[in-house]
Amino acid sequence: MRFDLVFKPHTALLLAATTLALAACDTGTPVPASAPEAVAEPAAASETVTATAQTSWKWAGGDLQGWTVNLPDAVISWPATGGLSLAAPAAPAGPDLFIQSPLMSVAGKDYSRIAVDLEAVTPASDLDLAIYYSTTAHGESFDYRGGPLDGTPFAAGERRVLIYDMLNQAAGAPDWMESTVTQLRFDLPQGANSNYIVHSIKLCPTEAADCG
Repeated sequence: MRFDLVFKPHTALLLAATTLALAACDTGTPVPASAPEAVAEPAAASETVTATAQTSWKWAGGDLQGWTVNLPDAVISWPATGGLSLAAPAAPAGPDLFIQSPLMSVAGKDYSRIAVDLEAVTPASDLDLAIYYSTTAHGESFDYRGGPLDGTPFAAGERRVLIYDMLNQAAGAPDWMESTVTQLRFDLPQGANSNYIVHSIKLCPTEAADCG
């Protein structure tokens, strides 16, 4: 008995596809898959820094607001009247006691002055009070710093707002005004058992009449 095979068009296409798939398996050639869906790229690090930049910090209630204290044996406390209290070790050794800001992205030309609201509990004889800073071009350096307009010694219990004129910075002018500032560092007066309260630090807009 004879059977005549009759192929319909759709049957032929199915057999052809099956033959190709088997051939791919025999040769190790992968069968092409559909393209994956597009995935959004993560934000660049520089974008994150710009988005989180701040120009003013006021301390109270245990929140360092991203600032760090360099000496692990410095005593940190939070007075009921506000501020960040920093007491130097009884026998300080090594680097000066300072606080360092979180990363930021600020055009120096837009903020030509810095105000530091500082209170002395137990004054120190060594009045450093320097502000160092990093930019997109350099890190902290003695060659680039600001000093207060009034650097006279503090009396016990005295509170004063120190103003730093970065247009005429103590060293490195006009670097601040021509740079993008990425971090600040404030050096406290140095001395064994000295104790100061930093109430606030803010960058004042260049066009502002008052900075205090």
